[in-house]
Amino acid sequence: MSKKALFILLASTMVLGSSASVFAQVERSQPVTPAGRDQNQGLTQVRDFQEIRRKRMEAIETRTMEMRSQVESIREERAEKDRVQQEEFKEKLQGIRDERRRVSAERLAENIDRLNRNLSSRYGGFLDAMELVLDKIEVRVAKIEESRGINLTETYIHIQDSRNLIERAREMVIEQATKSYIVTIESEETLRSDFSAVIRDLRNDHRVLRDQFISPLQNIIRDVMLTLRENVEVIGQDQEEEKEIEE
Repeated sequence: MSKKALFILLASTMVLGSSASVFAQVERSQPVTPAGRDQNQGLTQVRDFQEIRRKRMEAIETRTMEMRSQVESIREERAEKDRVQQEEFKEKLQGIRDERRRVSAERLAENIDRLNRNLSSRYGGFLDAMELVLDKIEVRVAKIEESRGINLTETYIHIQDSRNLIERAREMVIEQATKSYIVTIESEETLRSDFSAVIRDLRNDHRVLRDQFISPLQNIIRDVMLTLRENVEVIGQDQEEEKEIEE
């Protein structure tokens, strides 16, 4: 029981694989460079982003501390209920005659709770990284508008949609991080199915979080990049056509 269940548990650590892949793609994506931008403009853009990044990192550090405090506060409120359930679990655990199964079950129960906390923390880190990406894009958008006189309102709308989704996702991450996954043991014979049910709940909860927030956020950021690229290319073509007509 324990080996198979543990395999399922560890396999669920892959839930953020697609998120990391998309983040790498976004970071590698480069918007169209504004025509005629000189080296000084490039240096100004770098300095602007460095300042925004510094402020964002300070905000992230503050928010991380606040989030940890909020999570701990909620856990303390639920501590009594969790304590009762934990005592019931340990009492049932002592009724298992096979010592190896008993030790494996206790270790697996600890890993389930630890995994939920670790995954929730990784989601928070992913959201922080996406905010930095949006900051970088926004600086570039502003520079393109300034240097080429292009109206990129649609791109700003996508950026704001992304930020709104990030804030809603943070609320869900906090809620997920405070959940407790305590196994209710019916009997030694049902030990496998009892653990499987809790692991299934854990995976389903994280799947919902991923499907409702992480994946849509990835899609919106793709839209930001595509909209920026398409607008710059189309307007650039229009400007070239106007020059040809004038000539």
